[in-house]
Amino acid sequence: MRPIALAGFLGTVLLSACSNSDDRSASDTQAAPATQSAAAAASIDPRVERADLSRIMGSPSASTWMLIVSDFQCPYCKEFHDERAAALKREFVETGKVRFAYVHFPLNIHPNAVPASEASMCAGAQDKFWAFHDRLFETVDTWGPSPSPQAVFDSIATGIGLDLTAFHQCMEDDVMLPIIQVDYQRGVDARVKSTPTFLVGTMMIPGVAPLDVFRKAINDALAAGAK
Repeated sequence: MRPIALAGFLGTVLLSACSNSDDRSASDTQAAPATQSAAAAASIDPRVERADLSRIMGSPSASTWMLIVSDFQCPYCKEFHDERAAALKREFVETGKVRFAYVHFPLNIHPNAVPASEASMCAGAQDKFWAFHDRLFETVDTWGPSPSPQAVFDSIATGIGLDLTAFHQCMEDDVMLPIIQVDYQRGVDARVKSTPTFLVGTMMIPGVAPLDVFRKAINDALAAGAK
């Protein structure tokens, strides 16, 4: 399902991260049941194709990827967004060296993580994934504990200029659930255990690492690609 397939990754750095409260497999998790395989999700709605492209940031000519495996309700994912992402974007994405891609890994301990993922992808169907992504992290203290987060999602959608009717229809159709479930299963297959986890070249970085750890992983991947 598009170019952000997860392969095998090697080294690890153990850092602060969110994880499920038990050892259930993906097929047992309430948040992201792997009830639909990539094959079952192969009949792709045009909105899903557009959203999938929208969650990729960077120059198409960049051959090095940084996959951000994340949960919008995870405080450590917010920490990465608030304290690391802008510097890495400035140094590597805006210079055309690296592409970022967001991979959904909603944990079952976060009841609003799946709706938030759906909402972000429905924004992506209107080419506004990253704008919605940023606002989700900025407002998580409001929608995270809410029994009805849709009102906050609607406010974000209005604020970034989405067609609200199309946004609502996308959410009602649950059209983004299959790709979110496929993302989750790919993460499980790649041995992702917690959020955030970052996949760069042959390096897996679970948790919020210092900037220099990210820089080294990216520079090593760039050097390997240049050989």
